[in-house]
Amino acid sequence: MSRKLKYNIDVSLHENQIHIEVSGLKNPWFIRGYYLYKDGNMCKRAVKDNLSPSYDFTLEEDGLYFVKVYIKNGDEMQTTNSVTVAYFKDATKKEFDDLLKQKHDKKYSKKIDIFELKEPFQNFAIVVSNKEIDVKSIKKEMPKKFNFQHTVKNNIQNLIISSEEIIENKDRRLIFSGFCKYNNDILIGNKQASVIDSSQELIETVGNFTFAYLEKEKFIIGKDYFGTTSIFYYNTPDCTIVSNEYHILITIMKALGLKMELDEEVAIANLSFYKSQVFEQHLTKRMEVKGVYQLPIEKYIEISNGKFELKDTSMVELLKKDFDVKDYEKLLKQAADEIMENIKLVYNSDKFKNVIVDVTGGTDSRIVFAGVTNIDDKNNKTQIHTADDKRTKDITIAIPLNNLYGYKYDTIPETLEYKDFEDGYKVLRSLNLGAYYYIDYYRGRREADQTIRLMGGGGEAIARPYYTKYLLHDEIADIKNSKDFVREFFSRRPEDMLLGDKNGIENCVNVFSDEIDKTIGEGVLQKFENTYMILRSGTHLNHRGNQTQGFIEWFPVYSKTAFFLKMKTYYIFKSTKLAFDLIQYLNPILANIPYEKKENNMEYERIKDTLLKQEPRYGNLKLTLNKDATNWEQANIEKEKVTKLKKPKKVNCTREERYNDLVDAFIYLISNSSEQFKEVVGLPIYHWIINNKQSDKNLTVLYNKVYSLIDQINIIR
Repeated sequence: MSRKLKYNIDVSLHENQIHIEVSGLKNPWFIRGYYLYKDGNMCKRAVKDNLSPSYDFTLEEDGLYFVKVYIKNGDEMQTTNSVTVAYFKDATKKEFDDLLKQKHDKKYSKKIDIFELKEPFQNFAIVVSNKEIDVKSIKKEMPKKFNFQHTVKNNIQNLIISSEEIIENKDRRLIFSGFCKYNNDILIGNKQASVIDSSQELIETVGNFTFAYLEKEKFIIGKDYFGTTSIFYYNTPDCTIVSNEYHILITIMKALGLKMELDEEVAIANLSFYKSQVFEQHLTKRMEVKGVYQLPIEKYIEISNGKFELKDTSMVELLKKDFDVKDYEKLLKQAADEIMENIKLVYNSDKFKNVIVDVTGGTDSRIVFAGVTNIDDKNNKTQIHTADDKRTKDITIAIPLNNLYGYKYDTIPETLEYKDFEDGYKVLRSLNLGAYYYIDYYRGRREADQTIRLMGGGGEAIARPYYTKYLLHDEIADIKNSKDFVREFFSRRPEDMLLGDKNGIENCVNVFSDEIDKTIGEGVLQKFENTYMILRSGTHLNHRGNQTQGFIEWFPVYSKTAFFLKMKTYYIFKSTKLAFDLIQYLNPILANIPYEKKENNMEYERIKDTLLKQEPRYGNLKLTLNKDATNWEQANIEKEKVTKLKKPKKVNCTREERYNDLVDAFIYLISNSSEQFKEVVGLPIYHWIINNKQSDKNLTVLYNKVYSLIDQINIIR
């Protein structure tokens, strides 16, 4: 089949007529059909050879519409979608306006409390101003246990806020939140990190942490090398605020009386789709409060004598290095050695007596498991965790994998105290504010003594193309302009779009394409991959998840060499070759076992002849896998016995409760928004919500996005 033909489809609304205009179509191609879709379902069509490039459909019902255009050339047929168009009758618009004028539940106007991070993480913020800082006003808004250090020098005011004691040593101070690799150990929390002698060491190391290093009057603020967690900043000539929590930063802005506005362009872009994994997190470093940004992965912050600068980490120089594909195998082995070093740190540390190893049916956990099988576990630390996830069939692969080695399954004693749904959800709203939307309910804190968990997390960002893997072989990969790319990306999923305003949709294109342009990488597709993965890693893997675990979650795949290889071979291999090769190098036996996902197995078969050469004794291996789940089932029974569980009356809410709450919350949001915001997202999204009352579509992401905007608006006001 030939590459997809490029031509333009313009749709516009004239009263109750949707007008279609096709341009740029070249002979011998002709229009074969127009198919009109309402709310994702086909409702009208016109099919005939050589249809006019101008066509109209009459609309009878309210809804979100798009047109699918079929073009033909001989026996070949291609389709392209238009953008969505929202059509609502005047009576519907009046009905919606009347609804917004009604009184709303007071609960939606209440500000949520700032959640105080638990060890080894902590909250912190740095405020630098050439005007007087109103410390009292800020203190009123912060948790009572927070520490405050306020100094003035050379007419510059500095305020340091932290939820743990600031570590002081001679002329330097350190705030450290999380855990990191340091020399031959893992440093956990603020006190253990006091041995670190320089900010440069922190900027270059891997782990899951943020930090503020204060030497004399210079502030160095950053995060772990791969940006597992987030730093937010606000900077003007008069005032700079930096924090590892967005909720804290915008609360400080409010306390200082700074001008605060909702960035409606970003808010609209965030609401543009109700689903799709790419929209489960905030997909731009530009936040929804104007002037606030997330720190890019390859940057750290320096504030010297009141002057704010973003500076490059060594990642920038790393990615500038030349790559010769002849060096691939040598670098692959180097990457595997770095992964093994990350695993050995855990086994050699006397801080951990239990090592939980996640085993699933996927590639990332397979890399880690392959590495673990190289360890001589003299102290029998290893225990395997695998779950019967309803969304996957992981156990059908994980159990046979472990049966090859006979590791014990997880029976480590734990304490787990659930929170009531309402209280737990408020915790999540504070933790994930403006950043992450695929959250359900807060389970409380799992505690397990001297335990660390090895996970495949980070593999998507470091060891393999992820979200764009299948786009690498698509004509979308040839697009050179970021706006054209985003338009094409949108046009492929109109049934999931929640907007129907041409200007509003183009605004979304601008927001997302601007983010792509500002992201590290080569070419639009790789930049899009990195935009998604960098911002997802900074929300999906970070301390927010660790607040539910009283033990460390460690990502052995954090290898700088593997990251370099992924970036440099992205367009060369256009596949999961690097991840498969790592598994093959670390344990060639495990490389011969299928994966849970059909797509991974198809990918393996497609490229297996290009993979690292196996010795014949491994390449010809035919394994008869033992699927007996008896040991796993028995371990689950034992685990339940040693888990102390405290549950409240209500851990979760029903779909019906969440649906009703979403309706009321959305009405409150729109009634407290500008006319422009209401015009673009109000009726289209309200229509979608009402239209899906009885459907099985997941409301979680939209529900969380609405609450996130409400919480930000309540702080602004």
